[in-house]
Amino acid sequence: HDYHALVDDLVGSGVITDASMVGFGIQPGADGRSVEILVCDACPSVDATALVATLFRALVEREAEALARGSEPSAPVETRLRAALWRAARSGLEGALVDPVTFRPRPAADVITDLVDSLAEQLDGTGDLDTVRALVEDALYNGSSAFRQRQTLRRRAHVQDVVDLLVVETGGTSGSRSPVPDAHSRLFGVYLPIEGLDEDPSWDEAVEAGGRPRAPYDPVLTALQRIGTVRLRARQVRAEQEASVAGVTFRVTGQERPHAFPMDFVPRIITSETWSRLAAGIEQRARALDAFLDDVYGEQEFLAAGHLAPEALDRAPGFRGSTGRALGADRIRAHICGIDLVCADDGRWLVLEDNVRVPSGVAFSTAHREMTSALFGDLVDEFDLHSPDQAFPMIRETLVAAAPPAAGDTPNVVVMSSGSADSAWFEHRLIADRAGLPLVTPDEVVFRDGILHRRTRDGLQRVDVVYARIDEDMLLSSPGLDGEPLRDGLLDALAGGRLTVANALGNGVADDKAVYASVPAMIDFYLGEAPVLEQVPTYLCADRTQRDLVLDRLGELVVKPIDGYGGLGITIGPECSEAELAARREELLTRPEGFIAQEVVALSTLPTFDGTRMQRRHVDLRAFAHLRREGGRTTAHAVPAGLTRVAPAGSLIVNSSRGGGGKDTWIMR
Repeated sequence: HDYHALVDDLVGSGVITDASMVGFGIQPGADGRSVEILVCDACPSVDATALVATLFRALVEREAEALARGSEPSAPVETRLRAALWRAARSGLEGALVDPVTFRPRPAADVITDLVDSLAEQLDGTGDLDTVRALVEDALYNGSSAFRQRQTLRRRAHVQDVVDLLVVETGGTSGSRSPVPDAHSRLFGVYLPIEGLDEDPSWDEAVEAGGRPRAPYDPVLTALQRIGTVRLRARQVRAEQEASVAGVTFRVTGQERPHAFPMDFVPRIITSETWSRLAAGIEQRARALDAFLDDVYGEQEFLAAGHLAPEALDRAPGFRGSTGRALGADRIRAHICGIDLVCADDGRWLVLEDNVRVPSGVAFSTAHREMTSALFGDLVDEFDLHSPDQAFPMIRETLVAAAPPAAGDTPNVVVMSSGSADSAWFEHRLIADRAGLPLVTPDEVVFRDGILHRRTRDGLQRVDVVYARIDEDMLLSSPGLDGEPLRDGLLDALAGGRLTVANALGNGVADDKAVYASVPAMIDFYLGEAPVLEQVPTYLCADRTQRDLVLDRLGELVVKPIDGYGGLGITIGPECSEAELAARREELLTRPEGFIAQEVVALSTLPTFDGTRMQRRHVDLRAFAHLRREGGRTTAHAVPAGLTRVAPAGSLIVNSSRGGGGKDTWIMR
């Protein structure tokens, strides 16, 4: 009677035209004999819909039985009910729910399990109890659809991926519903195929072929197994929320807006013995690359000795004769290097790429450590690890050491960024903050009497070193505080020894994929040493013989543009369609000088939590080395921190700008 009177009043008010427009959370059905629940959003799977409907029916039956016995109906306070509904919509199964009895927050699994127990009599009476318990266990294990949709969107920021997920969830699978794995096998039960049937040639760093954890990972994987899927997912959601608040973002190629950088809490562990070898290798490589840059913009002895064809420089987009030669001789050019490494079969490490322009990633390494420390502090404390925070005082020390002699004992150093629109803006801010350096944009600096100054509250302040986290062309063409492009002032100050730009202008030639093939020869030529680390066999398509070999094996090789970055333009032969291979073949025939080819390396894998279970994902490692002039010689210093990048499911391309993520890198002392 009360309900019909309320509906009549609403119709009479003109707010609604008829009863069909009413949509309360719970209301009588139109037939007058049923009760409807409208509080749920769309449930994409049959299992979720059946579970909600069965629990709701049992609740109605319990209340009807209580009324039949003459009990007073419970009447929760409307405001409290709305608060509980908001919490359920906000947290789903991945956080805390409001306990309807105590009105206190409790884990979703506990609240839902208690609800089922309280309805056991009604569910048993209709023969639904066993089905509901199985559906609840399945729901808690797999999490909410909302969680899976967010996870899917975060990987590539493609809405179409979310639609595809919903189609799969709604369509379901043929046959009966798959049982939920037992507690022991939930995380790793499907991680590796049965021994001897594994078709993936990749070597897993954490788990042996038979499924046992490798020794360094045993305490970590055992602890994660003990925590369990549901609580791990809840912690993962909390970490994502905190990362979002902290602004840990990266812009995926092709997307206008940055999105949260996917972070996985299963760490990569690098033993002290392995790190000693990696550190020696990246330090050696950084010294050789710096010597090459000094030579290629000077006497070009490496070319004269026949180790690199002169036309290779003409084809290298990063070779800048005028800007590169603005720096005087015998000066560090590659102050901070990023070396990309991969772990191949049986733990063999190879160098994949060199980055001596604007290598990024160290801030994300710190963000990962802060996440794992917050979520698994007790576990992290059990290991004697290098702190990635060591990177920031090292950055400051390297930049101060790079100052020109005229700067004196207290040089002024700034970090320069293009601004908040930059894909790595989060990193620029963190480096400036942790290294204690001002963060500026080009429009905040100006040249006065041949010296660079930055605007401060107290007026103009001299700048001796610019840590340029900005593309070289953008830096040169950007207008300064006076509206004039910075190019002429920068080149004049560099040539006159009044300014240092780190890393130096023109360094892009050393990032060239074709030049990469000559780095082992650089190590021998400049350092008189054998390479500590191997690199991937590389074919120069500009060479007719090597190009023909590549064309014959196109379906087996990785082909990269010589000026590519961020994973753009790469084709991985075994993963390509016939149409993709045909298009690449045409490019190699018409413009072979623009490409190199490499053997496919079976990148190692590591466990990555997808919200339900551990998946094998391919990974690489970006390590960093600093160069300084000390005592008249160049010294190299490996940074005891690294960024482990994780490829999207089913991909070998790990670059962040292609939708990959990252995980904490534990370097043992």
